[in-house]
Amino acid sequence: MELWQMLFGSGVVVVAIINMITQLILWRSNRKAQQQDKAEEKEDAKETHDFNELKQCMDDGFTRLESKFTVIDEKQDKQCAALKASLGNTIEHLADKYICRGSITVDELSKLEELYEPYHLCGGNGTKTHLMERCHALPLCKAVVQEREETK
Repeated sequence: MELWQMLFGSGVVVVAIINMITQLILWRSNRKAQQQDKAEEKEDAKETHDFNELKQCMDDGFTRLESKFTVIDEKQDKQCAALKASLGNTIEHLADKYICRGSITVDELSKLEELYEPYHLCGGNGTKTHLMERCHALPLCKAVVQEREETK
């Protein structure tokens, strides 16, 4: 019986030791998994922070770009207004000259239309349109040689 007790007792000890070793292995693997989870959480937090930083940087860049476009648009509007005024004056001067003369050459009409197109695209209209219509109604003539001789 003593042998049985010894075998039984040592078997319990062996089972207890195996159980203890199993528990240690589980504890160690769980601890390792927890450390990996913490490392992954830190990495995720860093990536989120980096992403938020990048997003903020891009938002700031778009805001600066938008303000630059606003400045460019304002400058372009001013340039268009200046161009419209200059073209309008030129169209008016030339149209008055042709209307007073009572005729217009094909070349003069073509050049007048080339001036009117950007003038109209810049928002010009009204009296210059009326002058253009009057110039279109003028009789076409050959180049005016006499006028050129008088200006010399």
